[in-house]
Amino acid sequence: SFIATDAPIPAPVLQDLLSRGTAKTFNAVTVDSDTSTSDTLLMFATGTAARRGAPDIMNAGDARLGAFRRALGKVLKA
Repeated sequence: SFIATDAPIPAPVLQDLLSRGTAKTFNAVTVDSDTSTSDTLLMFATGTAARRGAPDIMNAGDARLGAFRRALGKVLKA
């Protein structure tokens, strides 16, 4: 799967969000006791929203990520 956003979020923060978000979504399938035998998930943040005034998010604990985190959760469950 591929997910893209224009949000100005650095790769380490995206990795943290994905790791937490996939614990109950992508990593939910087991085959012969192996979890998620062929899941691939890539997420890209272009940062172009910064040109429209979106603030840079520099850590996964940033309170401004609440809405993004909820939206990402919905995408990961789809």
